[in-house]
Amino acid sequence: MTVAVDLEALTEAFEDASTELSYFVDRETGEVILVSETLGFIEAAQQRGLMAETPGRFVQVPISSEAEFVEDVERYLDDVSDPVARRALDEAVWDDNPSSAVAKVLDRYGELGPKLRRFRRSQIRLRALAWLVVNGLQEPPALGEVQ
Repeated sequence: MTVAVDLEALTEAFEDASTELSYFVDRETGEVILVSETLGFIEAAQQRGLMAETPGRFVQVPISSEAEFVEDVERYLDDVSDPVARRALDEAVWDDNPSSAVAKVLDRYGELGPKLRRFRRSQIRLRALAWLVVNGLQEPPALGEVQ
């Protein structure tokens, strides 16, 4: 069964999902729902109660992994024209803490930050689209339809 899901809201959920912020998609309405005690314990308990009463209705949005972050940065490297900045980013992804190391490189090469964020958002959007298809929430797009 397919359902209309706001792709921008889902992309934001993919970006924000963490151990503290759990997002779900309602299979019946397509709504992207944030469930978190940070929004209020009672509200979160009510949402979790509804989810327990209707198993299978809600699908949890996955937490992005460090490996996905590294993969995105590696793909982005081809778009970096400054060879010194490209080398610094390439070295940063091999650091023990790639997120922190990449952030330090972006501090040095400020113009790369907004470009990398836009690139990562496009990659996350593609993962969100694939996730919708895998979870039966949408049909696969026709060839050439995904941008």
